Amino acid sequence: MKGDRMSRRGYGQPIGLAALLLQTVIGGTVEAEGIAPWRSSVIGGGGWIQNVVIAPSDPQRLYAYVDVGGVFRSDDGGRVWRMIHHRLGNRRVRSLSVDPREANRLILVNGSPTWVQGAWVSEDGGETWRQTLRALFEGNGADRAAGFLLARSPVNPDLILAASVDSGVYRSVDNGESWEPIEGTEHRYPADIRFDLFEPHRVYLACLLWQWKDRRRAPAFYRSEDEGRTFVKLSDRAPTEMVQCPAEPGRLYAIFDYAEIRVSEDGGETWREASEGLPLNPQRAREPVSEHRFSALAAGPDFLLTASTRGTFYRKNAGEAVWQRVPREGVEQKVAGEPWFNAPERRAASDFDFFGAALGSITVCVNNPQRWFFTDWAGIYETTDGGRHWTLRVDGVEVTVVHDLAP
Repeated sequence: MKGDRMSRRGYGQPIGLAALLLQTVIGGTVEAEGIAPWRSSVIGGGGWIQNVVIAPSDPQRLYAYVDVGGVFRSDDGGRVWRMIHHRLGNRRVRSLSVDPREANRLILVNGSPTWVQGAWVSEDGGETWRQTLRALFEGNGADRAAGFLLARSPVNPDLILAASVDSGVYRSVDNGESWEPIEGTEHRYPADIRFDLFEPHRVYLACLLWQWKDRRRAPAFYRSEDEGRTFVKLSDRAPTEMVQCPAEPGRLYAIFDYAEIRVSEDGGETWREASEGLPLNPQRAREPVSEHRFSALAAGPDFLLTASTRGTFYRKNAGEAVWQRVPREGVEQKVAGEPWFNAPERRAASDFDFFGAALGSITVCVNNPQRWFFTDWAGIYETTDGGRHWTLRVDGVEVTVVHDLAP
């Protein structure tokens, strides 16, 4: 296996007093033998909550993952979370996919250039994990808020593609149990891999510029016409994230350079501008937090969504050309009934507002198109009325990494 060519390092284990105390996580609390239940301290520190993934078979089952803070599960639609990474080798999670037939069956990829991990499978909702692939996935990389590095076929749930750094794309036909390396995709830095919703044999692979120590990887955009068995390079320029609207067959939308949205009607061979209505400014798009930077796309049944990395949402209905700004009427930021650190009543007028800052992902609930989630530097937010009102949903999620405890 190609991943075996990379340097090896032993799997990490929890250390210190925390490892002795934090035995079982239930809801937003932690129970330890002989010690009263613990709750999340709601530190609200930095990290990057990368995505919320809703189980297709159970809209109350949600998974979320953080660049350095691990992976979390909610069984009540996001109101309370609990960590499920305590048996993973590395907490730098880059992508996650849930089996559409079974909410407890999931696969994730994790790791970093200095700690190569790979793909892990769980059949019990994250209580236990098995590693089935060793390859490099950069969970804490510069473009970690880009698209997904796991793609599941829309017509065959057992067919999964995993796009790794350097060793290329791996293909599994048994739901992640075993993997075959795909020749011709090596030495790249993938940002997004997607099956075409309308032509399921077609796959798109976007790879970005990457440099780490003495390794430099050039951008490239690929397409496969045989379910990921082979790929053909289409361009030296690639998007950061792609999406398709179910009501617009034949169209592929994508974000380029975090600065503009383009659309292709010929399978990614050519692109045209599709950013009308958005506040474009390529220079300001280089700033991590900006009204002119865009790093997330999502689709409902008949609309598309994007948002600036300042938390401003835009919607484009199918068949329309112009993006319309979604008015925001209110935000509630409480955890366990108390104001969160970023709530207006907890910060001075001059303090930085973290709401929507460096917004990285948008998720639309399949069975309720008015219900959306987004993730940013420090929070998860939910709306049930199409973006007018937002509620913070981080009870039990902590993006800060705790190494030890002291009395």
